[in-house]
Formats: sequence, C-alpha cells, structure tokens
Amino acid sequence: MKMAKASKADIDMALDMISVFDDIERGYFPHRFGDPESESIEWLDTTNRQQYDRLISNLRGLLNRGSIGRVIMGMAVVSDPKNECIDPDADCIEHHPKRQQMEAALLWTLYHHQGGSSHIGQPIRKILGIGQHERMTDEQIQQAKKFGGVE
Repeated sequence: MKMAKASKADIDMALDMISVFDDIERGYFPHRFGDPESESIEWLDTTNRQQYDRLISNLRGLLNRGSIGRVIMGMAVVSDPKNECIDPDADCIEHHPKRQQMEAALLWTLYHHQGGSSHIGQPIRKILGIGQHERMTDEQIQQAKKFGGVE
C-alpha cells in the first residue's frame, strides 16, 4: 500500500497536537491555546460555552496547519507487517529483518570488492552511503563477516 508522505508541517502539527491532547487528558484547557503571559492553569469546564468555542476554534486552526491523516496513515503503512518496513517483533522502530539482512549482504559483497575503482563495490558504496575511498567501519566489517559466516 502506498500513502503520501507526511510533510514537515504535518509532523510539526501532529507534535503540537500531542501537547494539546496531553493537557486535555489531564483536565486542563490546552496551555498553547491560553494566554501566553499567564502561568496559571485553566481547568476545562464542560459547562463553559465560551471556553468550548475557543477550544474547538483553536483545534481547527491547529489541524489546518497540516494533515493528521498523513501522519497517522503513514505510520500505519510503515507498521503494516505486509510492507516489511519495520521489525514486527521489536519493541522500538527498527528495520525489518529482511532489510537488515540485505544491508549485511551488501556489506559482505563490498568487503570483497572494496577498491576505489571496483565496478561492483562502487555502486554498493553509493547505496550504503559510504564514500568512494572511505574505509568500512569495524561495525560494518563485523556485520559483513557475520553475514558471511566468518565471525
């Protein structure tokens, strides 16, 4: 499945929404929607129509700065196990094991074709973001050897 990538404006808006939702969850009127000079906490009052109108108006304004849908749906696409973008078994966001294995395979191939003029090594260097004459790091060599079974 393909989805439009979230823009910087989309992500900034979504990050701002986090603080707004956190305030609402705690029972506060969102600080970012209040008086910037005031340090006092304004409690949410479900019977206060003016406060409710301010809240809705400010939420609309914030949501109009970007697309929360692109942020959420984009993450849903990345998280979908069928897309094999991230490791479905990891507790944090890590590359899918197939992607990690592909990188290790490229490092293994590069390990054997490292020359600055290698017709095999140079395209691999470009894919991995390694400069033409840059040495492989110890970590990259270790990852390559592990893939090749020569640890």
